[in-house]
Amino acid sequence: MGDTYAQSLHNKTFLFDIGNVLMRWSPRNLYARRFDDEKEMQRFFETCCTQSWHEEHDRGVPMSQNAVPLIEKFPHWADHIRAWHDEWDQMFDGPMPGAAALLSDLTALGVPLYALTNMPAEVMPGLLRMFPFFSCFIDIIVSGEEGVIKPDLKIFEITARRLGKDPKDIFFIDDSVANVRAAQGIGFDAMIFTSMGALRQTIKSRGIMC
Repeated sequence: MGDTYAQSLHNKTFLFDIGNVLMRWSPRNLYARRFDDEKEMQRFFETCCTQSWHEEHDRGVPMSQNAVPLIEKFPHWADHIRAWHDEWDQMFDGPMPGAAALLSDLTALGVPLYALTNMPAEVMPGLLRMFPFFSCFIDIIVSGEEGVIKPDLKIFEITARRLGKDPKDIFFIDDSVANVRAAQGIGFDAMIFTSMGALRQTIKSRGIMC
């Protein structure tokens, strides 16, 4: 991350990833309640509702549409496949500890806050109801609305335009190494999220007391 990482954060716009940075998300939160057998659940994730299948939702493919070919191929898992959409909210496990407090502190300091998330557009209204502290964001760039997901460079270019900022003036926080490297590749000042405590310490060390 070099010299860019050492620069002051004063006058920078903060851009947060959402999943597993500000709130806990995992399909296992839902399916651990639906499967009695761990191995069967793992087969479900590896052969049926895979990560690559889910990424199509993040690119904007409607969940109900994306479920049809899987239900045809795996009729014995039909209810589980439909649950991906119907019980989506059960995949969340509350906010990350300290997330709301950090955003509140940054807002009080006048730091411009935005979010960039790989997320199906159709679930965003429900997400905002579940996590009302996200109202602090000036804007949320949602992959499902843009038709492209991180770490594709295009979504970072879209984000910079939406924010009206030079990439070097955007401080981006994400838990994915691939996403952080992609953002750095077009000039974002980006860091890998490991914990809220470590993030707060980094912000303090770079000139903002929160």
